[in-house]
Amino acid sequence: MTLRRFSLELLTNESTTRVPGTNTASPVIATIVEELGGTQNWTAPPGVTVVDEYVVVAGGGGGGAGGVLHGTNLPVTPGNTYLATVGAGGTGGTNGQISGGNGTNTIWSTEFGEITAIGGGGGGSLFNAPAPHSFGQSGGSGGGAPFDTAGGGEGAGTSGQGNDGGAGETGNPYSGGGGGGAGAVGETVPNNRGGNGGIGLATTISTIPGNTPRYYGGGGGGSLYNN
Repeated sequence: MTLRRFSLELLTNESTTRVPGTNTASPVIATIVEELGGTQNWTAPPGVTVVDEYVVVAGGGGGGAGGVLHGTNLPVTPGNTYLATVGAGGTGGTNGQISGGNGTNTIWSTEFGEITAIGGGGGGSLFNAPAPHSFGQSGGSGGGAPFDTAGGGEGAGTSGQGNDGGAGETGNPYSGGGGGGAGAVGETVPNNRGGNGGIGLATTISTIPGNTPRYYGGGGGGSLYNN
């Protein structure tokens, strides 16, 4: 998960600029971006009373992206400690008739309750085994459907966190649907390849050089079987 916070109280005399045409000093707001992983405590530094922007991302499944929650202006108390448990990715399927495993949830404990991003849904398996074992699993974003399902079998995404996986295809070559992403559904397959994963959610909490938004929670692509 990623936090973006700012504080006026932490500014020093050197952290000021002059307003053009005046002798008035204008404070500079220092932006600090922190990334938390695993299970750890985050302590709000002295003077920091608001998390300006945050992104909480769960572990991805074997297909569907982990759920993404993006928010702003979350009050915190300086010196208080907040537990963050960041979810892990899902496990792979153990044979051709078992779906990939779901990712685990990411949970951030705040003064206003827990913020929980749901783990991504596992992707569909190789064959259309008895449901629901081979189907794309539901989660933050849903896993893509296996091939040979004649439509259906895709996992559902969680409202406000992600999107559904894409549908599979019948016939040779057989294609699996793309996993859902936080920004779009997984692709329902064309005839000659697996479906693309859904795009992630674009945010400006931390940017790539060149001011390009950073994306969170992209879905995994589907597979292709040519017999």
